[in-house]
Amino acid sequence: MLTINDLKVGTIFKYQNEPYEILKSTHTHMGRGGATLSVKIKSLSSGKVLSVHFKSADKFQEADIEQKQITFLYQDETAAYFMDENYEQFSMPLKLAGAAGNFLKDGELVSVSYFEGKLIKINLPIKIKLKITQAEPGAKGNTADGTAYKSAMLETGYFLQVPLFIKEGDLIVVNTEKGEYVERAS
Repeated sequence: MLTINDLKVGTIFKYQNEPYEILKSTHTHMGRGGATLSVKIKSLSSGKVLSVHFKSADKFQEADIEQKQITFLYQDETAAYFMDENYEQFSMPLKLAGAAGNFLKDGELVSVSYFEGKLIKINLPIKIKLKITQAEPGAKGNTADGTAYKSAMLETGYFLQVPLFIKEGDLIVVNTEKGEYVERAS
């Protein structure tokens, strides 16, 4: 059993018979009163976000999460499609895939989390290398407004802002949490 002291950002626990992940946590203690924990939690099965307050006496059950490696096949407007080691294919709604859906490459092996046999989360590394497939040419003098960035498309179809010196075919490092350019990859 977990107590409010065990609930940190990133902790996955069972709440109302669903797996939830803590996005934000604030611990408060008022004078002689008991401690409370104000959290923002996200349901890993439905994607809904809640703001909840827990008392110090509250207990929580750990979510039984299973980690697996599966192959990403492709995605359309509504879902991402995967295949496991037994060649069984299944899908995940894009709204549940979240930002991770922007950085998945066809045929790539990805780490995922399962809760009670259901795919609930795609676990990408914080930084990954991706190729630029389309980039506008950077023109000198484009820095008058203080920004030296242009729009570019990754091999996954995701658009992001990159420095002017990045060109088509370059390999770059992308922060998957923020969806931002980090550096040029070697």
